[in-house]
Amino acid sequence: MTSEHAAKTPNGDETDPGRYHLGDATVLDRIQESKVRRFTDYWIGLCHGRRMPARADLDPIDIPWALSRIFVGDYDPTTKDFIYRIAGEEVVEVFRRFNGRASIRGVRLGDGMPAPSVAAIRRRWDPVGERGDILYMSGAVYQAADRLGIGERIVLPLSDDGATVTGFCGYTICRWQDRLEWESSPDVDIWHIPSAAISATD
Repeated sequence: MTSEHAAKTPNGDETDPGRYHLGDATVLDRIQESKVRRFTDYWIGLCHGRRMPARADLDPIDIPWALSRIFVGDYDPTTKDFIYRIAGEEVVEVFRRFNGRASIRGVRLGDGMPAPSVAAIRRRWDPVGERGDILYMSGAVYQAADRLGIGERIVLPLSDDGATVTGFCGYTICRWQDRLEWESSPDVDIWHIPSAAISATD
């Protein structure tokens, strides 16, 4: 069942602009960007009755249209770290602006970011690793000091055995705007969707 009630800052952190929701497969009908939906459908097609596909199932030959904005990484269930392995050039450029690194390989989620930002990011991403949820975001998907990335992001779990999360993949598309165009930071809607609810419709 989809919850229409947004839980603003679930832990009371008023610095987090996120509105948090729990949803089911129908949430995917909210996706506005055709390539975000196309990448999600690609992931669903790889499940073949499993809760989630493996990283080895991803084939760049199948998705040439996605390569500039895709990201893929490992999840360590012991440390609960999300560790990037590879990403398209548009994603790498965003990270270069945040932390100055020319490569995303080996970067942990939140590296080089201030503590409040890391806490907010982890609230959004942790259910992907801990529960195998799908993360769908709409709104301010990137927030830098001088500009905002307004768009959509999907983060999808990967698993070597079809049950335990061992990795992730995702796709982000946004349009950059000068932060001065906004009187206050825009909201971002954050949906967590159990992967079992999606694979059951496959």
